Amino acid sequence: MSGHDRCEIEEAVTVEKLIHAANSFSPYKSSGPDGVHPITLQKVVEIIPNQICSLMRQCLSVGYVPLKWRQSRVIFLPKPGKPDYSKPNSWRPISLTSFFLKTLERLIDKRIRTHEMCNYLVSNNQFAYLPGVSTETAISRFVGYVEKCRHNKEPVMAALADISGAFNNITVHSIERSLERMNINPCYRRWISFMLRHRILTSELMGTSVTIQVARGCPQGGVLSPILWNLVMDDLLTTLKAKVPSLFIQAFADDLVIAQQGIDPGTIVERVCQGLKHTGNWCTGSGLELNPNKTEVIVFNRRRSPLPPLRLHGEILTPKSVVRYLGVTMDDRLTLRDHVKLKASKAANQFSMCKRVVGRQWGFGSRIMLWLYTAVIRPSIDYGSVAWAHTAQQHGVIRRLRQVQHGACLAITGALKSTPTEAMECILGLLPLDIHVQGRALASWHRLGRNRRIYWDPLQTGCNSHIIIIVAY
Repeated sequence: MSGHDRCEIEEAVTVEKLIHAANSFSPYKSSGPDGVHPITLQKVVEIIPNQICSLMRQCLSVGYVPLKWRQSRVIFLPKPGKPDYSKPNSWRPISLTSFFLKTLERLIDKRIRTHEMCNYLVSNNQFAYLPGVSTETAISRFVGYVEKCRHNKEPVMAALADISGAFNNITVHSIERSLERMNINPCYRRWISFMLRHRILTSELMGTSVTIQVARGCPQGGVLSPILWNLVMDDLLTTLKAKVPSLFIQAFADDLVIAQQGIDPGTIVERVCQGLKHTGNWCTGSGLELNPNKTEVIVFNRRRSPLPPLRLHGEILTPKSVVRYLGVTMDDRLTLRDHVKLKASKAANQFSMCKRVVGRQWGFGSRIMLWLYTAVIRPSIDYGSVAWAHTAQQHGVIRRLRQVQHGACLAITGALKSTPTEAMECILGLLPLDIHVQGRALASWHRLGRNRRIYWDPLQTGCNSHIIIIVAY
């Protein structure tokens, strides 16, 4: 090991950083197979910090992970909304690893996740697992792109690509190649490669235990897994930009959007098809698979003129009139009314279930019910409002949103059904739901502007009529 690597390791693993990394975990999170909970690790680090610090430095210097740290206990969580839970793909495997390993991962993550790297990944249109960006950033950028094309009267074809088993099936070679391309320090690359190639997974079900060693994929639940996936995904985005420069491309984790606008329908379909073809080739080389059955295509076109068919792996992808992207339901006219109806109906059903545990003389009190509404149900409605806040000014949407809030206010106050919604909102200190949605949209717009991530201006869609009310709120 060179002197430069030794200095890098000594700077990355210090007593102060070790204590801070150990204390970053919740004290009573589920432990790995070694049975060491975070609270135990935090107490041990306070007693013998120098010994643990020396141990982790030696692990990095030789690129080795102790056997106990490599062992993981895997639990399977059901993915919501799946019709059949007898299929393995309907479950998400979560790896519970040793918190000694997670602490060392946290120290490495702090070193390789530099400010320059995060800015580069965001500038390359990645919006997951990075500071200052979120799903709202990705949604606002995509909506802004479609809005601009519609304003220029250009049709847009967008393909929402589905990469099957992204975290579980990615090859270690692809991760190593991405780390080398980003000039990550060799000592970190060597340690990460050893950790990924020598993982031991144990799973138990009804008294039966199975233990295997895996040499591919990133552990879901691992500290380094998000940034490693981002680096691998950056390789795909860079490849697509080089192969088809005219494409609109962005990624959020394993959700990939490939879109093309223009005036010639044949060219639009050809460019999107090229993007999907290069994505499929990249997936094959990385041990992944582009699933044509789950890849959705939508055409945003004012004139409703049909486009030529799009083919992927010999299968025709029929454009849909409604698709779902990052939790927002979009139609081919980008009215987003379907999203509001779906969210309002879901919120009403959720609050109906909450009302079953409430009576006039028993159950949750009004304070708990108000908290359930403002902290759980209402945020599920205003999610993504930066994209659909202009829809909340339509009379039909306003009426639907106020019906939801009227039902919530009745459940909270226990008032009669004929009680005016405005009166109950004044008593509870609630804004009308349509105004609250526009306030959340402006807050998101302000946050995106502060982080220099503005891709779409909601003020251009009519939200400015409630600026005074929202600012006062």
